[in-house]
Amino acid sequence: LATSSYREAAGTEQGDLDIAQYITITRGTLDGNVLLVDDMVDTGKTFMRVRDHLRAQFPAITELKTAVLWWKGHAQVDPD
Repeated sequence: LATSSYREAAGTEQGDLDIAQYITITRGTLDGNVLLVDDMVDTGKTFMRVRDHLRAQFPAITELKTAVLWWKGHAQVDPD
């Protein structure tokens, strides 16, 4: 799932979040237990929006857990 909120012209300032219309799925659809993984969470805004987006687009998801490789202490979200 591709997202973008940092633009080259804005430098390190976060702008509007764009979430790709399509998601790459190897087979079937997203349902049941899903693990959302990101490389880094800064403020957590993107992470929360993507989590909400997945729940809205794929109502068959019964449990959505989150994991990150690098989490900044000031983030507004705590990954599972």
